[in-house]
Amino acid sequence: MLEDKGYVKREGRYSRTVYLLNRAQETAALQRWRAIPIIGRVTAGLPMYAQTEWNGTTVLDASVYRGQNLFALRVKGDSMKDVGILNGDLAICEPRQYAQNGDIIVALINNEEATVKRFFLHDDHIELRPENTGFMSVYYGFGDVLIQGKVIGIQRGPEGIK
Repeated sequence: MLEDKGYVKREGRYSRTVYLLNRAQETAALQRWRAIPIIGRVTAGLPMYAQTEWNGTTVLDASVYRGQNLFALRVKGDSMKDVGILNGDLAICEPRQYAQNGDIIVALINNEEATVKRFFLHDDHIELRPENTGFMSVYYGFGDVLIQGKVIGIQRGPEGIK
C-alpha cells in the first residue's frame, strides 16, 4: 500500500494518525510544526526586571528544534547584535540551570532582572559577556546569577527583517 511505497507513515502500528512523507521520506513540513509558548521579554542590553507573562505562541519546525519544554522570549536591546540576536527577535530557549563557557544563555540576576548574554565561569565570579563592542562585560558572584535556559535558536523579529 501507500505505506510500503514510502508515501505515508503511521505513528504506530495501529494508529489512525497518518503522516505524508516528502521525497526524502521525511514527514512533510506541514506536519512537523510545533507550537511553543512566548513567556515574556528579556533584554540584550542592560538587565531588565524579569516578568513572566503569556505572550502567545510561536510555531517551530520540530525536526530542527527537538528539545523538550522549549520556550521563547522576546529580545529587547542590541547587546547581542554581533551574533545576530537583534531587537524584537524571539530567542528560542531550552530550559536548563547550567551552562558551559561560551554558551549564550538567559540569566536571572538577583532574582529580579533577566538578560541574554554569553556565559563564562571564572574561579571567583561569573562573567556575562555581550556580543556588541558598545557594551562591557558584567561580573557577578556565584549566588547572583541563575541560569534559566540556553538559547538554541532565533526567530527573526519585525525589526530584523528589512
